[in-house]
Amino acid sequence: MLFRSVALPNLPFGAVENAGLITYRLRALLFPPGKATPAQQRSVRGVEAHELAHQWFGDFVTQAGWEDVWLSEGFATWLSGKIMDEDQPVARKRLSAAAARDRIMTTDSGPKTRPVRLTMKDREALKDVYSGFVYQKGAAILSMLEGWLGEDNVRTGLRVYLNDHRFGTVTTGDLAAALRLASQTDPSDVMHDFLDQTGVPVVRSEIHCEPGTQPRIVFEQTNTANHWNVPVCWKTDAGASCTMVDTRRQTELGPKASCPAWVYLNANGSGYYRTEWNARQLATLADRALGRLTAAERLTLVNDVSELRRVGKLDGSAVEPVLKKLLLDMEPEISAAAKKAMEVK
Repeated sequence: MLFRSVALPNLPFGAVENAGLITYRLRALLFPPGKATPAQQRSVRGVEAHELAHQWFGDFVTQAGWEDVWLSEGFATWLSGKIMDEDQPVARKRLSAAAARDRIMTTDSGPKTRPVRLTMKDREALKDVYSGFVYQKGAAILSMLEGWLGEDNVRTGLRVYLNDHRFGTVTTGDLAAALRLASQTDPSDVMHDFLDQTGVPVVRSEIHCEPGTQPRIVFEQTNTANHWNVPVCWKTDAGASCTMVDTRRQTELGPKASCPAWVYLNANGSGYYRTEWNARQLATLADRALGRLTAAERLTLVNDVSELRRVGKLDGSAVEPVLKKLLLDMEPEISAAAKKAMEVK
């Protein structure tokens, strides 16, 4: 695939993925030599990666209707994030994606939310078709699908999706079919729930290790304003797995399993949901688990705790043990988020 890039003055947009000729607004691509900050340099690389990703998602295959713009913009945002992670140390992988997902979940929990997929009935509605919400939530849902179905399965599914629809148009159903073929798991219900509804599910867990019984981890949703099929990937001191949590209570861990000391929901920080923690669980995580969590998981923990405190489900004494340790985190994004969470009233 051959293409050129060109920076032009006075464009009304940041960049456009014209097939074979990517155009950029000057200030989105160029900075005075030696004066660009690290954040500005990263911004340039991010825009370039986004537009290159569009050569496949948007140009090679194109959404069949305006309601599926996320198949272009969500994909380009998700893939550019993965590309940007390639120049990060292993310890910082997915940290930016976790931060972006938290920001969009905050919006999704408020009054200015909207579904990712929205039927466009008139020209007035089209003014919002390229909403930043579609970009960011679409990317977050793709990250969740990848964490649940597995990176290899998603990669294989996307190859099927691109090859089967090359130089043609696609729908969300076409993507679901390709992912189902590759993973032998049907993601249709999950995709419908998260793309066609607004809001953020909340999931909690409890470890049950009564004498004479098999150890169990019980999962349940606590925010049931909408019905969600939530793929929850979790980890303990003994291993990791994924389960589907709908409006019913779900149980994991089978015969011969040992009793886990702790359970952390949202492995890799890829799930589009909040975890509801209690004071006992947070104290256990602070004592035993923080060293076993990735940076993305630690940032997700801080952000979920901050939200719980904001809505009055946790007080300062409950969050203090874990946040005090995370104030000293080596990753500045995590320590800054912990400081902010400590200040929530």
